[in-house]
Amino acid sequence: MRIAAEYSRIQRGALNRLAQRAWTRDSQRYFATSPRTLDRDALRVYSNLHPLSDRLSFVVEDAGDQQAVNLVLPELRADAIFAGIGTALRVAAGHARRQGLPLRVIGLRDVLPRDDKRIRALRTAVMAHTGLDSEDRLELVGREALLGLRVSPEDHWLLTHWTTAHAFGVARRLGTVTASTSIYLVQDYEPGFVAWSTDYALARATYHEGHILVVNSTPLADYLARAEKLTLDDDLVFRPQIDERPGRGENRSRTELTVFFYARPSKPRNLYAIGVAVLKAVADRVGDWPVPVRFVSAGESHADVVLGHGVVLSSRGKLTWDDYFSLIDQTDVVLSLQHSPHPSHPPLDAVSRGVFAVTNEFDGVRNGLSPLLVAAEPRIDELADAVVDALRSSFDQRVPTPGDGWLAALGAPLDTVLDALSIRVANHPGSGPRLEESTGA
Repeated sequence: MRIAAEYSRIQRGALNRLAQRAWTRDSQRYFATSPRTLDRDALRVYSNLHPLSDRLSFVVEDAGDQQAVNLVLPELRADAIFAGIGTALRVAAGHARRQGLPLRVIGLRDVLPRDDKRIRALRTAVMAHTGLDSEDRLELVGREALLGLRVSPEDHWLLTHWTTAHAFGVARRLGTVTASTSIYLVQDYEPGFVAWSTDYALARATYHEGHILVVNSTPLADYLARAEKLTLDDDLVFRPQIDERPGRGENRSRTELTVFFYARPSKPRNLYAIGVAVLKAVADRVGDWPVPVRFVSAGESHADVVLGHGVVLSSRGKLTWDDYFSLIDQTDVVLSLQHSPHPSHPPLDAVSRGVFAVTNEFDGVRNGLSPLLVAAEPRIDELADAVVDALRSSFDQRVPTPGDGWLAALGAPLDTVLDALSIRVANHPGSGPRLEESTGA
């Protein structure tokens, strides 16, 4: 499974390089033949900062074009609509409904499928996350349609992931886009996704470009305020979307205990190696218990791991939504690590279903949310202690309730925030200072 995952990563990298060459060729041809007057020297300054830097710089504003809400995504594929993109689709569709505008979903990296079956699958996947009642209100745009894409200067632009905010910023600096309403859906502290580098600096700069900031979770908003010295609107901070389907109740097996490790080896922030080391330490400590402890992982495929004492961490790879919740229902402790200020979904999903969750603390943003959520420093012994203590409490049937107010502490309901966003846009058109007036990060 690890070999297959590595092959997929290499293949994806090769395809991205080919796509970038195709974009460079097509954009240069468009530049040479278009009657538009784009400043070639200005574009040259920004175009090589990042592969997506200039992807919005060739759109054409037309006052006669129908106004829309433009959601800009790094990629637009049916198999890439995970939690972050799914949330972005819900936010964009909710805002479009409140504005009475159609929704245009723009993917910067990928070409839309050409055959009917695949494009239908993509439209179906997008519709399922937006809740729109008519496909007539939805337009999908891939990389191939960005050259000369017609938009209205009155459009609302909704950006998510720093690469899309960066691409929008370049287009606005070049004067290609003059729209005054830009909304930045911030779902994590994304400079932390990369090493200190050009990308790190570009990602930080996007927080200071005058967008209306809508933030996914109070812990993230608090961290942004501290780290970036931002003044955020509390009314525009929403709680993560938690699936609150019924859990397993109290019908728990006493014949074995289960630890579910949320494993994503390809995502450094999920601390995969630390998690495996923690489970090896746990296996050492529970080897002589009268009840066996089994260890299972899900999230991404990886080779099964021998933890010691005849115990193996069994990988189930990427699960369907229903299978994921079924696994939580069979679990006594979820170990889910994420070295970023967003609380992440697996620990919250576990808590909502009455299951212990052990995670790492990050800048003091997690401890105290719920009696079922144990946040320890990302050190092997401390996390292993937390897992063992939770296993013992689960076996002894000393499992507390999630507690009151833990979900409300993470932010307001999304619908409430979208209502507040509509008021913000109506009362304060425009998104703050123009880029040339911003001091940046």
